[in-house]
Amino acid sequence: MYRILQRRFLAIQLVISGRFRCPTKCEVEQFAATSFGHPYIPSCHRNGAYQAVQCQTEGLCWCVDTQGTEIPGTRQQGQLPSCGTFPLRDECSALLRACPSVCQLQAEQAFLRAVHVLLSNFSMLPSPSSVYIPQCSASGQWRRVQCDGPPEQVFEWYERWNTQNSDGQELTPATLLMKIMSEREAASKNFSFFLQSLYEAGQQSIFPVLAQYPSLQDVPQVVLEGAPTQPGENILLDPYIFWQILNGQLRQYPGPYSDFSMPLAHFNLRSCWCVDKIGQELDGTWNKPGEIPTCPGPCEEVKLRALKFIKETEEIVSASNGSSFPLGQSFLVAKGIQLTSEELGLPPLYPSQEAFSKEFLRGGEYAIRLAAQSSECSAQGSHSISLGEARACI
Repeated sequence: MYRILQRRFLAIQLVISGRFRCPTKCEVEQFAATSFGHPYIPSCHRNGAYQAVQCQTEGLCWCVDTQGTEIPGTRQQGQLPSCGTFPLRDECSALLRACPSVCQLQAEQAFLRAVHVLLSNFSMLPSPSSVYIPQCSASGQWRRVQCDGPPEQVFEWYERWNTQNSDGQELTPATLLMKIMSEREAASKNFSFFLQSLYEAGQQSIFPVLAQYPSLQDVPQVVLEGAPTQPGENILLDPYIFWQILNGQLRQYPGPYSDFSMPLAHFNLRSCWCVDKIGQELDGTWNKPGEIPTCPGPCEEVKLRALKFIKETEEIVSASNGSSFPLGQSFLVAKGIQLTSEELGLPPLYPSQEAFSKEFLRGGEYAIRLAAQSSECSAQGSHSISLGEARACI
């Protein structure tokens, strides 16, 4: 599909301007959306880049980054959000949420996924090692040392809830979680009812903003309306945000992105490892809980990447030598580009490669098995992997 759209785009561009260049991702998506009448048609600059503001036909608009990915929290109905152009990194501090880094965006998505998993099945408490929220530097870049386990805000939140509900005995995280989830019924109604249930249960002191008011009648109106947490405060100890979490209303991270730069503790519960500048784990740096790895310097890091590349290349070459499916064609199929038998220069009676590619691109369980076992079929004596032969092998 991408190849067909690319050819059509080049033909139209050649007719209009007398010259052509390869279309950008934005232009291909724009052409496809226009051709098929999609309600969202990407807006592109003349040079092919995504425009900062994108809109649907219903008047819903949002901001995107340079890859066309929506920036969370920027959607507005009936008016254009103030996105501006893509700013330089030193301008980000003034734009706050309009300019998150890749690390911060991934941390936000990891936080939302963790909340969703917890609310979906709160009877199964996830282990600390199954939770990973990326840690970023103050400037939003990846920290060299990454660790699994929940953020420090979770430990502070647990200690306050445990103190309030333990009656002198420490509750296990699972038991405490069950008690907290019992508040979901109150949270499902409205924020005022949730606050009322907290005061009736005598649990308002868990939240610092409520602890200073002995009764619900003393709580200021600004708090009752869900006053936002001040930067640097624990978002989990904000009653309004906690109500949103229990009610499943979070669609973006409710605090500042600087939360993902807070220092970690509780290393006895965390496994840590080193990453490169784009957040990819460096092989051989994973440490057991309680141990902080010593990350390699720039020279050693390049050496590790080179060794990893050599190893992966040897594996690819080995797999290619055991299969009649050309290595270069495999990369094209992975990109969604299909070549006909004529384009591959195959003889007329050669088994169809197009049928194989279509089955492979379906992406289902069968396609995975087909890809995994095609080399085995070839090794057993097949000079070519046709669709029928692959099915017979499976």
